[in-house]
Amino acid sequence: MSNRLSHPALRQAETDLRRPLSFWGKFVRNPQTLIGGLIVAAIVVIALLAPILAPYDPNLPNADQLYQPPSPAHPMGTDEIGRDILSRMIYGARISLTVGLATMLLAGVIGISLGAISGYFGGRLDTVIMRLADTFQAIPGLVLAIGILAVLGAGLSRVVLAIALTSWV
Repeated sequence: MSNRLSHPALRQAETDLRRPLSFWGKFVRNPQTLIGGLIVAAIVVIALLAPILAPYDPNLPNADQLYQPPSPAHPMGTDEIGRDILSRMIYGARISLTVGLATMLLAGVIGISLGAISGYFGGRLDTVIMRLADTFQAIPGLVLAIGILAVLGAGLSRVVLAIALTSWV
């Protein structure tokens, strides 16, 4: 007697069980990943629609609305110079996503380049690059990034550079 399934529907079910899940199949089946992905997607949509969603100009001071508590006009209140906090948070999402994406791309370029150089040339250069990587891993990244920013000065592009230089490993 054979162990093989004889009915066509059962054979199809057996092949379906063996088929590996696609990326989206794995993504949807894990609730934590799905919730995290939906949150990131919502933040991206909010950041892209910031000019439409933000009720006020995020940088416009209003001397009549200093330190206002949450209200229908200002759902998250206002700050010390009367700017709407909700509008500032919506526009801040754009800056955060820009810094994150630019940092990730730059760190990837640095890491891939150093890895390719190390792999191609090998020898002493490989050893030097590996010791450099060990040094970057030994020092806390945020502390090192703050130190780099202290030398370079303030600015969004310098923040991206400092974080990328500390996270290429």
